[in-house]
Amino acid sequence: MALIECPDCGKQVSNAATSCISCGRPLRGSSQSVDPRTTRATPVLIEQSAKPFKGGMLMGLALLPIGFFAAAANGKAGLTIIVLGFLVFIGSLVARWWHHG
Repeated sequence: MALIECPDCGKQVSNAATSCISCGRPLRGSSQSVDPRTTRATPVLIEQSAKPFKGGMLMGLALLPIGFFAAAANGKAGLTIIVLGFLVFIGSLVARWWHHG
């Protein structure tokens, strides 16, 4: 292993390193591709989280047993809660699919 000079900060870095330990600049052999015209790393796409949609799905599933108990006690109001829970669950599934493509 040899030491090379970082093009940005001028510190000595191992030629096996993927980035400079001082300034963080990507070096040759890194996982990010570097455009030689701009010497900037190409941005990497990061997948977004589906947590808000999972919360809606959980709320919809939580309404289902509540609706069953209410249906056993009252009937019509319980069926309304069951349908509402089902719609919230299906709506969250569709929203998650729509948001993530």
